[in-house]
Amino acid sequence: MSRAPRTFGGWTEQMSSNGKFYYYNKKTEISQWDKPSDWPPETGSAEKPKGGGVNEKPRFA
Repeated sequence: MSRAPRTFGGWTEQMSSNGKFYYYNKKTEISQWDKPSDWPPETGSAEKPKGGGVNEKPRFA
């Protein structure tokens, strides 16, 4: 399943024919493999929050 390309600040995240992401700026016509320095972090991280959960039992020292 493919996802819609992400865009930010004139940049668009694209996928090359070999499956690697690259970044293209339509205004400057620059393409590069590295994420632009101001590219926002991924949202919807699969990381589980650490502590403080509602169903978590209190820990005593």
